[in-house]
Amino acid sequence: MRFLNSFIIAYRSIYKRIFITILLLCMNVVTFYMLDIVFTNYISSRYALDRITNMFSNNYKDIYYIQCIGNSNTYENGQTIANYIKELENIGYSGFFSEAVMIKGENSINGIVAQWDLMDMGNLNLSDEQKQSLDSNNGYQKVFLGANLEGQYNIGDICTVSPYSKDDVVVAGFLKKGSSWPKRGRLFNNQSGSDSYVLDNQFILLTNDYSKYDTASFVDFSYEYYYCIDGDAEKINNNIRNFAVENGLTVSIVSIEEMINKEIEDKGLTHNADATATIYFIIASLFSMIVTTIVHLYSDRASYGIMISCGMRVKEVIRLSYIYNGAIFLFPSLIIWGVRQFKLFGSLYVGNIYIDGNILKENIVVAHEYALPIVLISIVLLMFVTVGIVPNIIFRKMKISDLIQEKE
Repeated sequence: MRFLNSFIIAYRSIYKRIFITILLLCMNVVTFYMLDIVFTNYISSRYALDRITNMFSNNYKDIYYIQCIGNSNTYENGQTIANYIKELENIGYSGFFSEAVMIKGENSINGIVAQWDLMDMGNLNLSDEQKQSLDSNNGYQKVFLGANLEGQYNIGDICTVSPYSKDDVVVAGFLKKGSSWPKRGRLFNNQSGSDSYVLDNQFILLTNDYSKYDTASFVDFSYEYYYCIDGDAEKINNNIRNFAVENGLTVSIVSIEEMINKEIEDKGLTHNADATATIYFIIASLFSMIVTTIVHLYSDRASYGIMISCGMRVKEVIRLSYIYNGAIFLFPSLIIWGVRQFKLFGSLYVGNIYIDGNILKENIVVAHEYALPIVLISIVLLMFVTVGIVPNIIFRKMKISDLIQEKE
């Protein structure tokens, strides 16, 4: 029997049970909608976590930052804490960094200004030659630009970064594609428009004279001070807290490791009520499809028996059930994915246009446009095969006479 005839018979089967078909389609629409939301959120969160973790060039578990809080948060108090930490033993490196703007003529780009000592904190992928070039000053601070800016700027271009003077930096080179630097403060805060962790379209300035670029003094404020511990972290942090108390300062010490672990726990599926509800919907959808298939096959078994007695093979009859079930699973998944894709991006295909080097955008694209279709296909195949077992069992065990004979 040709496939075309199979589809025609399957279509008639759908038309005969149109009401139950609509109910099953509605149930699967809800199921796949919830599946789309839950897995998009989970996959995007995991992707962002992995990428943000990799932005630290060494072990992020040893990195902390401290900030004066409340009435203690003044520029002078921040410097007091920073100077104390610099003198401690077993501190691998420490320093401030902040966001800044580089200006050349009418053009400007966002970027990072960091103290020289923090060079090894970010994942900058600097070559040995680039690191050596930082040693020479020639009256200008050296700035490195993201890979996407090559061609727009040239090595040797003089630009301005400092709010205190003009023409203070020179373009010393370009970073490798994907070079990155962690966000200052809360890693996973996506509220501002500058939450771009990848430096492909930005710059970074590593300086020994951070005071030329420190804007915290303008508002009498202290930024987060980062430090890497090479030793007993608990002992060193207790010493810092004791020093703060002795000087009447209130401080907050944040562990990068604890911050990332908390995000992993918060974004996990274990305590996610939506994920639990989605699993229940998948089970309910499977159960409904299995029951519907059994009821339909037994109620219509005489028709199938006549088909087989007229020369139709058993596997061709089973194929009819597969076509029907496949449509019930496949159409809702395709529709929901397309609707959500348009809702999120306004297009069925986004690619790299939407991302623009921002991981908190890239993770959504990776999750919904690339990873989710694989998840949906896997779920659809699993449901399809599970429900497809039913007609195989029924038709393989029953004789033609059992199918045609009406039971009282």
